[in-house]
Amino acid sequence: MLIPQKYTKSKLGFYNSNEVLAVFELKAYGIMGNKVADIRNDFDEVKKINPKISCFYISLMDDFNYTYPVNEQTLGYPAYCLFKDIKQT
Repeated sequence: MLIPQKYTKSKLGFYNSNEVLAVFELKAYGIMGNKVADIRNDFDEVKKINPKISCFYISLMDDFNYTYPVNEQTLGYPAYCLFKDIKQT
């Protein structure tokens, strides 16, 4: 989560949704299996709570030949990959 200022968690360990700027899924090397729907559902739940929160997916490196690739079309939210899989030619 990205929080605009230094906020403290509530006694239950939660942040106020009005204080959250963004929620993101970060993976080192993409995802295995069809987890795209799970991520999309998580982001949809965040948007139900506060539509102003930005949701996005980041992979440090990815194999674009996966059966279930994560991209903006499959996820329905912005998706970024910082590096192409170095094993690909």
